[in-house]
Amino acid sequence: MRANDAGGGFASARALLAYPEFYKVAVSLSGNHDQRAYLLVWGPTYQGTDDAAELEKASNVSLAGNLRGKLLLMHGELDDNVHPALTMRLADALIAAGKDFECLILPGEDHMLTRGSLPYVHRKTFDYFVRHLLGTGLDAVG
Repeated sequence: MRANDAGGGFASARALLAYPEFYKVAVSLSGNHDQRAYLLVWGPTYQGTDDAAELEKASNVSLAGNLRGKLLLMHGELDDNVHPALTMRLADALIAAGKDFECLILPGEDHMLTRGSLPYVHRKTFDYFVRHLLGTGLDAVG
């Protein structure tokens, strides 16, 4: 898989799961974490063949056991592009692997966050990185 061929939510989680010794913190928004349940043409077009073994290798779900860093999964409840079930698949695999992570479902939001949650998502993302990379966060400031 070439990193520039993946969606942002997929790629941020992928970096943390594929290279746990390097990446320490990631926020994944609306990630298409398992190409087998996404658009039929996306995986084969951007991530290789439609061979089952290749799709398994391109799945973040199969790498869930590698998590060492801090991961925040966020997804719009009514995502009209990447179904929230793709994030739930990754969450389920992380739970099965006994990994700690955070998950936030954005009520009523679509893929582009047009309902108005974008400022909240930006604040949560900023706070997550500050808290886990610098050891403090917005809640510590007041």
